[in-house]
Amino acid sequence: MEFLLNRLYISYGCPITLVLPYLPYTRLPMYEGFAHPLVVYSKLCKALNVQRIITFDLHCVSLAQYLALPITSLAPTLAWAAALLEYDLNPEQWLVVSPDQGGEHRARELAAVLGLAYIVTGK
Repeated sequence: MEFLLNRLYISYGCPITLVLPYLPYTRLPMYEGFAHPLVVYSKLCKALNVQRIITFDLHCVSLAQYLALPITSLAPTLAWAAALLEYDLNPEQWLVVSPDQGGEHRARELAAVLGLAYIVTGK
């Protein structure tokens, strides 16, 4: 990756945006006094002239404040809602379920768009 990013920058001299469908290390907790792997990764990307990162469904949006680069997290919730709206969803028969607290905001957003109730279960 380092070689490719370096060659792109040298050849074209334009800003580089990484589009990463999966951003590694987003589920690891932050510990005070320890370097989070995602923070180190973002500093490496910045050193390689990357200007921004685009990813899908960042697990913990609050991580973005610690990164050395701007990050854009695209949520698939609205795409799911658009696909599900093609069906006749009876609010009395359908329910949006989040498997844990971490997915509650996505479940709430999807339920609001679809006009359904939602619940959050525990692990």
